[in-house]
Amino acid sequence: MQCLVRKQYDVPEIRGAFADAPDRYYLSLIERGKRPLIVDGGANIGASALWFATRFPGSHIVAIEPAPDNYSLLCENLRDFDVDARQVGLSASSGHAVLTDPGYGPWAYRTEPVLSGGEISMITLASLLSSAASEQCAPFILKLDIEGSEAGMFDDTGNPARTFPIIIIEPHDWMLPGEGSSRSFFRFHAESGRDFLSRGENVFSIDLALIEQALGRQHEGAHV
Repeated sequence: MQCLVRKQYDVPEIRGAFADAPDRYYLSLIERGKRPLIVDGGANIGASALWFATRFPGSHIVAIEPAPDNYSLLCENLRDFDVDARQVGLSASSGHAVLTDPGYGPWAYRTEPVLSGGEISMITLASLLSSAASEQCAPFILKLDIEGSEAGMFDDTGNPARTFPIIIIEPHDWMLPGEGSSRSFFRFHAESGRDFLSRGENVFSIDLALIEQALGRQHEGAHV
């Protein structure tokens, strides 16, 4: 319902000169022979990846889901789509973790880091991008619904999240009061001069300057 009917990951309306900027950026990548890269962190059973795949055909989607039961359904739901599904967790640092249920069921499984013995491998955004590296891919959308594991992910000034013109994140301060799990993201957003939009449970961090720069280069190339 949230993903396919309410379309919670559709970028809210942007008016003025930047109207339809995300779509124009997406089309510019396709026209240049690039595959827009969409990282779906916390893909659950695949509804969000399914929506991204139909909304932005031709994109390369990496769907991250650590929970075995959710991951199994994700693979079943996306078997007819070109999606790189990975049963791992995404966080600020690599390592291992165990799954915990804070009481909200399979919609809100959390990964808790452990020194050893954890059944879940945790990877960073940098390592994910390195493993998915291709001259045919260009960062487009980073979506994070990872139940608090976003804490610290945006602290590094050189973090690769900056290369994504669109970041969609569900903050989890409501679930983890006092832990400041979204502090890293909001600090990054404010210091980067990005635009802030919201829809439902999600907030959108949009780098319109990055989009404008890319569209400007395409416009210049068309006149060479």
